[in-house]
Amino acid sequence: MKKNYIEVIQEEVDREEFTDREKILQELFDWAVGISSYKSRSIALISPRRYGKTAILQRLYNKLFWEQDVVAPFYIEVPKQDMLMGDFSELYFTTFLRQYVGFYLKDPDVSKNEKIDLDELKDLVHQKEKIKKVSTAIEGFQKIKPIQGNWMKMWMYAQKAPSWICDISGTYVAVIIDEFQELDSRIYMDKKYKILKKDITGGFSGVCSKKNAPMLVSGSQVTIVTRKVFGGPLGGRE
Repeated sequence: MKKNYIEVIQEEVDREEFTDREKILQELFDWAVGISSYKSRSIALISPRRYGKTAILQRLYNKLFWEQDVVAPFYIEVPKQDMLMGDFSELYFTTFLRQYVGFYLKDPDVSKNEKIDLDELKDLVHQKEKIKKVSTAIEGFQKIKPIQGNWMKMWMYAQKAPSWICDISGTYVAVIIDEFQELDSRIYMDKKYKILKKDITGGFSGVCSKKNAPMLVSGSQVTIVTRKVFGGPLGGRE
């Protein structure tokens, strides 16, 4: 990776301190690129907390953004605060779209600008022929969003969006979710934050099987993946 690349996702660990992890980083990079030839399945990166998983995933995202052109990386870290399902659905969908469009335009400012909304993204996709059809996916989500109490439908739409968008545009995505297991303790179904959506991770079981948008999830407890990766030295980081 070129030394002075722009960090699309801000990396928590300085590159000078990123040692003994190059092998696993390259393995995960090869996994992501392999998605374009349908060689890669969903996997998990598992280790105790504070062992550097996030640093690897952040570096992986930036490496994928700059060093190849066939698989769009999508990185999201599970929020540390409680969220309503509707809000999380919009966060998930909009973050994916920003990063997807930014990748194909090779514009890091699009990928990392949290102020870009769906209407602006709908205009941006028309700048590149390959992703023009994505505008229909955006319009579909916008139709669902205003319906009162339709949070579950919003989430199902957002969750399946990477694979569906790959289908309609002939593209590929590497879905990277950091601290995946925390989803089951963060997302609520009601505005009083009383009804916890405890099985949200389980809903990804079908999504994991999609060959055009498989998942790389990280965490200390992951149960729904098709293969586990305990790769290389994740050397302890305090």
